[in-house]
Formats: sequence, structure tokens, C-alpha cells
Amino acid sequence: MDKITLYDENNEKKEYKVLLIIDEVYKYIVYTDIDNYDLKKDLFVAKVKSLDNLEETLPVTPEEWKMIEDRYEKIIK
Repeated sequence: MDKITLYDENNEKKEYKVLLIIDEVYKYIVYTDIDNYDLKKDLFVAKVKSLDNLEETLPVTPEEWKMIEDRYEKIIK
């Protein structure tokens, strides 16, 4: 999976570039705009139960944010 398509608040489709998927109890997808080449700016995270259903996103807790940031930082160094 190198791209995902999500719907914005206006129900318009938008493609994003997937940078990292963390597979724990949930799946955490770190993604950015297709045209973004800066690995440290304009990052987004979607937390889902399954990669088969990206439409049901869940809130990310502060502890999960820390875990995601730590993992992502290790990878981009």
C-alpha cells in the first residue's frame, strides 16, 4: 500500500501517500499529501482496526501519539 484514498469533510475524494504502517492491536497509517517530499511536515495519522476498512477511523490517544512519533523518528533517521 503506497497510496490511500480518503474522503474529506465535504465528502470529496483525495489521495495521500502512505509513509508508514504500524501494525499493533490497531493499524496506524502515517500519511501525507501526494506532492509532499518533506518527511517531517504535513503528516497525518489514521488509526483503524483493519486495513480492509479505512472508513472507520478511531481516535488516537496521547500514549499512541508518543509511540507513533518514536517509531517514525527511528525510521526516518
